[in-house]
Amino acid sequence: MSRSKTISTSFWTKILAIAAAVLVLDACTPTNYAAQQEAQTPMAPAAPTDILTGSRMTLRVPLTLPASGGPLLFQSNAIVPSGSVARNAPFCRFATAGAGVPRTLKPVTFTVRNIDYDDRTSRGGSAPVSVTHYRLVSDPKHAGYVLSCQWPEGAPALAFVTTDEVQATVSAFFALDAVN
Repeated sequence: MSRSKTISTSFWTKILAIAAAVLVLDACTPTNYAAQQEAQTPMAPAAPTDILTGSRMTLRVPLTLPASGGPLLFQSNAIVPSGSVARNAPFCRFATAGAGVPRTLKPVTFTVRNIDYDDRTSRGGSAPVSVTHYRLVSDPKHAGYVLSCQWPEGAPALAFVTTDEVQATVSAFFALDAVN
């Protein structure tokens, strides 16, 4: 009887040792369940800028939009003529968001009403373009303005502009007070 008990104890000891070894090895491998779940969980992309709805942009200097109805173009803290945007730096377009909006502006503080990230194909070709549109409002009676910032088509960076890039483009004209 004691021999049967010894065999049984030895047998179960070996089984427990093998099971423990399997558990230890499984926990050490990158294919364990937690790692699989983490790898399958999609990461939400971060917003390209930390300019959020409710942020304020203050116009520092008077601006007059072109009489033609077109936008003002900013690049490297300067107003640039249409067709003169360089490919090596981001640029921003400042335009009215609707009819009846004043085309001559004195220094004023705008509130960022909403932000739209537009990842699309360029107008003139098949190249991808990532444009960030900031809807700016200073007077609830008017539709407001849109500041659209992007890298030029064919630029080395094909991504949405960052807050630093927006600032490097328009900070001579607009002061940013971002909300966190």
